[in-house]
Amino acid sequence: MRTASYVARAEALLGEGDDDERVLLVRARVAAARYADPRSALETYRTYAAVADRARSPLAQLITVTLRGFAAHGAGDEEAAAHYAITTRAMALHLGLSGWYVALLADKVHRMIRGAYPPDAILVVVREVRELMADASLPTTESYLVVLGAEIEALVRAARLADAEAVAREALGVAAAAGLGSFPLAMALLGLYVHQARVPELAALADRIEADAPPSDQARVHVLCIRAQHALLTNKAERGLQLAEEICSAPPGTVGLPYVIHWAHAELVAARLLLRDVAGAEAALQRSEALLRERPSVWCSAMAMRQHGFLLIGQGRLAEARQKLEATVATFGVVGDVIQTFVARIILARIAVAGGASDAEAQEARVHEELARHHATIAPELYRFTVGIVAPPSSERLREPSLTERLVVAVERLSVPGFQPDLIPRELGSVLRAVFPGREVLVDGSGIVSGEGEMADFGAGGRFGVRGALDTEHRAALRLLSMVALRITDDGAPVTEEEVAVDTVLPGFVAAAPATRRLKAEVAQLSRSSATILIDGESGSGKEVVARAVHDLSTRSQRPYVVFNCASIPRDLFESQLFGHRRGSFTGATGDNLGVVRAADGGTLFLDEIGELPLEMQPKLLRFLENGEVLPIGETKARRVDVRVVAATHRDLVALVREGRFREDLFYRLNVVPLRVPPLRDRKEDVLALARLFISRLVPEGTDPPHLGADAVTALMAHRWPGNVRELRNLVERAMAYAPIPRVLHARDLRIDERSS
Repeated sequence: MRTASYVARAEALLGEGDDDERVLLVRARVAAARYADPRSALETYRTYAAVADRARSPLAQLITVTLRGFAAHGAGDEEAAAHYAITTRAMALHLGLSGWYVALLADKVHRMIRGAYPPDAILVVVREVRELMADASLPTTESYLVVLGAEIEALVRAARLADAEAVAREALGVAAAAGLGSFPLAMALLGLYVHQARVPELAALADRIEADAPPSDQARVHVLCIRAQHALLTNKAERGLQLAEEICSAPPGTVGLPYVIHWAHAELVAARLLLRDVAGAEAALQRSEALLRERPSVWCSAMAMRQHGFLLIGQGRLAEARQKLEATVATFGVVGDVIQTFVARIILARIAVAGGASDAEAQEARVHEELARHHATIAPELYRFTVGIVAPPSSERLREPSLTERLVVAVERLSVPGFQPDLIPRELGSVLRAVFPGREVLVDGSGIVSGEGEMADFGAGGRFGVRGALDTEHRAALRLLSMVALRITDDGAPVTEEEVAVDTVLPGFVAAAPATRRLKAEVAQLSRSSATILIDGESGSGKEVVARAVHDLSTRSQRPYVVFNCASIPRDLFESQLFGHRRGSFTGATGDNLGVVRAADGGTLFLDEIGELPLEMQPKLLRFLENGEVLPIGETKARRVDVRVVAATHRDLVALVREGRFREDLFYRLNVVPLRVPPLRDRKEDVLALARLFISRLVPEGTDPPHLGADAVTALMAHRWPGNVRELRNLVERAMAYAPIPRVLHARDLRIDERSS
């Protein structure tokens, strides 16, 4: 209510053109509503979305994109939310908002903990935050504690418990020194203590975190998690059940709740099973699985599969439980969680004991030996907890799984949402070895597999299969796996930093293909650098778009961006055009001329077609690059300038150096940071995105842009594009030039000249 009152008073003070200030008020409204109820916050954003879209200043635009990401997340559109999150981070970095950038990275790493990211990937982001905190001398915030908590969790998953303990001591000290509550570290410390066999210390840990925590639902639920885990591991199942239910009923607007509530639902299943309430455990599992469908999480899905295995044990269905636990082991293995993989393997060994397997004890001993090699152990309380659940009411004897049973496990493993694209081939290989034991597995992301075998597709040109011929039943299994894999790749995996185009920052830089996504990521990473860049690529491939992006994302973006085409200037005018001249310094010099270098002072100079630079001009350009000084024609004193140079060429400069037509020292001075723009034929994913962009730009104002028909899509994707992006734009412009513009553009409307292919 107080926020609403302040917002109303501020609104009354604003004038007609105060759009950026109104964006701040939209943010305040949404933030206030978010603490009450996410649905209410989402409706609040939708009510004021048009106001937020009128943002003018970079900071207001950043707030608007942040709000769009919140709305996408609230609506369950995680792909769009990921796009907005990456865009927001790029904008914050571009604006030099280091504190905001750390907060955004904290949100990113928090999502990574729940996702399909291995510990090493999480630690890369943590390292970036640590370096930024040190370089910018930023104060400790709650966001930084979230990052340190993620570091502890990643180290625990990697079985680096000593390193995790060191970070835990550091993090608690940092929180105390900054006067901050340590509750953002709660889940990480909980996992560390359990896997360090420090279960008796959990009660004291909960007391410590509760003592320094602010009075908030967020802090309370994290403390409840520690108390619930302590209760369950110390034979107080009723108390653990009560606390887990309390967590699950926390207000929906509680910040940080999704990760915690996934955990609490899993513990509800365990608590019910310890109390021998199989029906209650089944109901709790259904709630957990419904939550995962609404908010997918690879790591939490693996935890839910493990609890499902527990439930199947409680129902006396050991063979099915083994399948579920085998899928759990595989999923934890793919995301690099060593500790949870060991825990799941111990449960499998206990299932083997319950099922009368002759080597069950040996299986469990091997797991403990491997744990010891990692300097880790299973806490006695956790072991007793596991054994207490794995106590089936029947004496079902285990047998070797059938092909159908192995296939069920495989499909379940492949159906876990959220796997990163580069993990899919690895998971397919593991699945194939489980479904076809003893057979040589073939998997290749490019579709090129040596040798003969039964093969199937898994999308994006990839193929997989096994060596040698298969019978009808096994061939059908392979086809089914192909259908599942194709669905996964068609649905798409979570968007990563390298995969998304930062359209709000660089609206003209389309990056749908992997090659251009990587290029765009490189450009973003160069935002803080002033190094000279040499862009290489075929004519019409988009080198100038890349050069402009380099400038727009740099700290020089508010300074001049000057283009100089080396192929369009007469040789005798090169020097005066580049470096300037004084009036009367040569015939025709009727006035002073700054030259493009001085015109770009403080900003960026783009030297297009640098390969056409006359040989006699090359030493002078080299001298400027080395000294940062220019000597205009007719002057005797050099002038100092601060210019970042970006050059581009479609020529092979190395060949020109060999032929003596381009100076070697100049080449190396320009080639400090090389960027390669691939031809359009090598990035076919960009074709349709570019075509739609050009259509939207060329359509007359007030007219709906036409759609591309299926035959037009086929024709565009089949063309070789010798003229690259320039040819594509001309083709679209030609199609849009004829009236009336159809609602659907077909292949005949595009008038593609196949003779150019």
